[in-house]
Amino acid sequence: METKSGHEDLNQKIENLEKKILHLENKEENYKNLIFLLVLSQSSDLQNSAEKELKDALHELQVHQVELQAQNEDFLQMQAQIEKSQRKYLDLFDTAPIGYIVHDSNGIIKEVNQTMANLVHRPKYKLCNNRLSLFISKSNYELLAIHLQRVSRTGNYNSQIEFVKPDGQIIYTEMKSIAIPTMADNPHIRTTVNNIELRKKAERALSESEKQFRLFMNHFPGPVFIHDEQCNLKYVNSSYIDIFHQSKPGNDDHSINKNTIFCQEQDKDVVENGSSIVFESVFHVPEGPRTFLTRKFPIFRDGKETLIGGFSVDITENKKDSVRLNQVREEWEKTFNSVSDFIAIMDKDYRILNINQSMAQIFGYSDAQSLRGKYCYTIFHCKDHPSDTCPHKKVMSEGKEYSCEMKYPRLQDDYWMTATPMYNENGELFGSVIVIRTIS
Repeated sequence: METKSGHEDLNQKIENLEKKILHLENKEENYKNLIFLLVLSQSSDLQNSAEKELKDALHELQVHQVELQAQNEDFLQMQAQIEKSQRKYLDLFDTAPIGYIVHDSNGIIKEVNQTMANLVHRPKYKLCNNRLSLFISKSNYELLAIHLQRVSRTGNYNSQIEFVKPDGQIIYTEMKSIAIPTMADNPHIRTTVNNIELRKKAERALSESEKQFRLFMNHFPGPVFIHDEQCNLKYVNSSYIDIFHQSKPGNDDHSINKNTIFCQEQDKDVVENGSSIVFESVFHVPEGPRTFLTRKFPIFRDGKETLIGGFSVDITENKKDSVRLNQVREEWEKTFNSVSDFIAIMDKDYRILNINQSMAQIFGYSDAQSLRGKYCYTIFHCKDHPSDTCPHKKVMSEGKEYSCEMKYPRLQDDYWMTATPMYNENGELFGSVIVIRTIS
């Protein structure tokens, strides 16, 4: 009985458990149905909401698409501008008036412009990836090596380098380089190459001109000098040194380099007035006193102190000759005026060039010099034109000596007059000498 009762209890428990499981299964199904009904009841609202969200998302996508299109157009415009700017840069780079090279510190050419290629008469592709040294004068190899070292060390450097054309012609250039640091150890170097052939020609011409100037100045027979307003010498020629036994400017003895010989109080006027002055000076040199005629003039320089230049001529012998000439002239004048015959010298226009005292006095003039330049026919004949019988007129027309008897309105005696022609060094007739003697 107990066994049966135990078995029934077990069956009952199993049955109860199956009920519970069934109940749970039913409950789960009910939950599913409930969820389905709930979802189903809400699907209309969800659809409306989804449609709205979809429309909003579509609108947002359309707006974003428009923005993307605008951005794309801006990007394309910007890209076109960049390409245009790049073309301009390349054109500017290639057509620049000076050569342009990009190379490394070893002188390997990375890039060149067309101007540089034209300068050395080679196409660009033959220059790139080659050494600079292949295109310069062999005598400049060391100079180029120094240039590359200096620009790598200091960041920039300038040199004058001689490039060579394929035909061997030298091109004088000035290279200016700047080092551009890179991530690598070997920096890029940007170098401009300027053709300075015209400058070189000007320098050679200037050098030749200066050489000729110094040659001329050193052969000038007198002292030539340039000094400042404090009389410090800047230049002297060989004659200056030889005559005054002074050294060239630049000597350590500053007293020697003072132009104390030709310093004048008028130097200030030369600078301030901008005009030249001429003066005579006597200097005592070992050979004795010498007289110099000196001209000084200002040398104006833009933005710099005005200098004073001068040159001198030794006129010592001229002064002596002048003294002797004056003595001869005085003796001749005395002789001329002491002759008892009446003498006058006339030019081709009948003007009196000279007349001795005797002739002046016979016509009533005490000062013979006052008659110089006056017409002979006015003084001697009291007329305003020469007469047809004038001996001077005959000489000027025939070119030979002429003599005749003459009467003068202001004189009572009869006179014998002789006119002798005078010729200059070129054989040209320019006047006559009139000699008058009393014959009564």
